[in-house]
Amino acid sequence: MSIRPLPPIEYLNEALEICNDSPTGLKWRNRPKSHFRTNKGWKTSNTRDAGNNAGSKKMSGDGVESYSVKLNQLVFPAHRIIFALYSQRDPWPLEVDHIDRCATNNHPDNLRVATRNENARNRSVQSNNRSGYRGVTFCKRTGKWMAQIGHNGKCLFLGRFTNAEEAADARSKKEKEIHAEFSPMHMEATR
Repeated sequence: MSIRPLPPIEYLNEALEICNDSPTGLKWRNRPKSHFRTNKGWKTSNTRDAGNNAGSKKMSGDGVESYSVKLNQLVFPAHRIIFALYSQRDPWPLEVDHIDRCATNNHPDNLRVATRNENARNRSVQSNNRSGYRGVTFCKRTGKWMAQIGHNGKCLFLGRFTNAEEAADARSKKEKEIHAEFSPMHMEATR
């Protein structure tokens, strides 16, 4: 996934506003003529869009729903725009992470800047996971559950256990230790 810089903050402030009543978290403003190539485009857009919800729902290849907004023929993730409007700065080249791991919850308090690795650490269990726990797999050869975790580009082996719960417990302890605030376990502990 390639992340592109957002349009200038001044432009975003003229085009959009944060709105917690909108599903996407954004509403269109009455935009100035300078945002359009023609008077007809300016009048049509403001008549049709001003005051209405901005953006639409999209589905990623792995089945995750999120929202995006089209500006100047380019599509931008709504959560990046909301973060920029709220903080008055473009997070580029960094990513914006949903703290609660819900990609449709674009409330500013749920968004934070993250590196690609930090954002990946805060993922939910994948749908094809058979153990129900991140980093826990069954080893047919030994008949035990293995726990592992990625850190600094390496896979750390945490041991073999008699059941999946013990393996998950070992992984969650290590996760809290090395991933700190970007660990999903950190979120559950602060609730």
